[in-house]
Amino acid sequence: MKVQGVKGLPSIGVLRPEGPIDFRNVDALRAAAADGKRRGRRTLIVDLSDVRYINSFGMSALLALSDDLSDAGGSLVLAAAPPKLKVVLDLMGISAMLPMRGSVVSAVRSLVKRQPQRLGSR
Repeated sequence: MKVQGVKGLPSIGVLRPEGPIDFRNVDALRAAAADGKRRGRRTLIVDLSDVRYINSFGMSALLALSDDLSDAGGSLVLAAAPPKLKVVLDLMGISAMLPMRGSVVSAVRSLVKRQPQRLGSR
């Protein structure tokens, strides 16, 4: 798992976990996010399109990552959650705490609209 860049927007990265986000792979998620942050990706979009399950470990990791990025002047956006996963995130209140978009493209667009000058520079 690693953070992919967004062409023309060096401060945004896309992290695409696959399978569950739980105690077995939450450390890989944290490590990938930390590596992306070291490479200047202070705003991350987590593409949830291939995630079918998340437990309390995964939700806690996403909230901690959001706090960490916010402290660095960035943010975390969730994108492309499958319907069943979105229900879980809604029920647990995660979608009230973290912005969610229907796709990675809409997440990028929302970030660019919000702060176009800041996102284009490192």
